[in-house]
Amino acid sequence: MFEEITLTNDHQRKEFLGDYYEDPWEHIRCDEELGLNFYRVTFRDGSFITAVESRRGYHIPPLLTLTKPGQPYFPVRSTQGEMIAHLKKVAGK
Repeated sequence: MFEEITLTNDHQRKEFLGDYYEDPWEHIRCDEELGLNFYRVTFRDGSFITAVESRRGYHIPPLLTLTKPGQPYFPVRSTQGEMIAHLKKVAGK
């Protein structure tokens, strides 16, 4: 979990969601059988966003899932609007 990040506009928030190879995103798992990579960023409030990407290069966009505090992780695509609204709350100034 990282200590602080500030994203001041929607452009920065969209870039943050697309840069899951960079810090503060963490590579958490590689599933060889399914051909998937899992990346996660965790926020101070306990929420996290998980990116699941195909390793087979089929040009499939990553599955991004927002999990709020106290919710179990379930890989269902979250909308960009949901994630941007959450980033405004946890990483905005």
